Amino acid sequence: MWTVKELGSWTSIILLFLLFSSVTSQIQTEEFVTLTPENNFVELKVESGTDVVISVGNLSLDTAFSIIQANVFLGSVTLSYNRTLTQGNYTTGANIGLVLYNNTEKEVFLRQTSGALLNVLLGLQVYDGNAPIPGACNMEQSIRVAPFLPTRFSVDLVTVEFPIASWPMNVVPPTCDGSPLQYDIFHLYLPENDISQETLFKNIRLMSDWKSIQTYGKQVNYFGAPVNQIEFANYVGTGRIISVVVRGLTSSAAYVPTTSYGCTVSSAEEPCELLSSVLEKVFGACLFFIGLFMIAFGHRFFKIQIFLVGFCISMIISFILLFYFSQPSKLGKLRSLRRINSLHNFFFYCFQMQRLLYLAWVWEGGSSCWEYGHGGVCLCSLFSLDVSSWVFSLRRSLLIPLWWT
Repeated sequence: MWTVKELGSWTSIILLFLLFSSVTSQIQTEEFVTLTPENNFVELKVESGTDVVISVGNLSLDTAFSIIQANVFLGSVTLSYNRTLTQGNYTTGANIGLVLYNNTEKEVFLRQTSGALLNVLLGLQVYDGNAPIPGACNMEQSIRVAPFLPTRFSVDLVTVEFPIASWPMNVVPPTCDGSPLQYDIFHLYLPENDISQETLFKNIRLMSDWKSIQTYGKQVNYFGAPVNQIEFANYVGTGRIISVVVRGLTSSAAYVPTTSYGCTVSSAEEPCELLSSVLEKVFGACLFFIGLFMIAFGHRFFKIQIFLVGFCISMIISFILLFYFSQPSKLGKLRSLRRINSLHNFFFYCFQMQRLLYLAWVWEGGSSCWEYGHGGVCLCSLFSLDVSSWVFSLRRSLLIPLWWT
């Protein structure tokens, strides 16, 4: 039998061993990263169950606050002010950030629990007391200051929200009256069907600093409601980076940029499926064979060609008239515009390809319709192509300015 003294000794040894094991395990699953104004971007590969301690260094004396951002490639992470997640002190997502005030906070914690290895781009943006604070008047997100852009998408729309910013820190007393603040929205398209980490992170770097955003991004004019929400047409498979710059009286600041491919992407090897339903696939196959017929034999079957040209032109003109004299919902307008745009582009390029092939055939010595006494038919055919081009330009000039891009 063990004495009480021996049991106490063994208990102490076991407790010390467990404490040492927990500390060792914590050290093995924790990484440390320091961001500075000179080295403000760091790319990491974060394994599941790993915590990353992100600290800020080399800040100047006039720094009032800084924003630490985390952009994830095909995944999500959690950013927190504390090691332990508590309500109101953390946020989770693919494009998130936290605000650090220079006199109180120096580090944040990143946690990854997705079960897979994720590529993360960490960034730091530093501002003085004249800059407005993005997301400081947040009323919707769970965290007290939300300098990021919550994003969601549907088949037709990409919706981006931006929590209201507050006045600069040098304004006393602090206020959330947004009357003197102006919000400018910018976006940047990625190459179509290019779902790669290198392309995404390269362009996120360009769309993070408010000065760089104005250089590389395209500004979007939007006057809809609510004022802190904007909707974009969704082009499935085409990546898009969206940034918001908030302007004060003397300085500006940028929200954490958000990204969207317009669909749910599980891996870079599996791009978005453009034709999701059987009807769309059958319709696309029919258009493909119709296009081949028009390109190869359109000049021989003139009546069929004239029918297709007239059908296309009258369809677009009818849509323009219906668009202006009817008042469908905004989503219905967008869906109609996308369908007509796709169909007209198909016929337009078919007609232009047919024209080039016909002219090349005549140039190489083929029998032109003038040799058969059908010069008027040829002129009518070429004129119909010109009308199609004109309607294409008219449709773009009349409809596109009415829509956000």
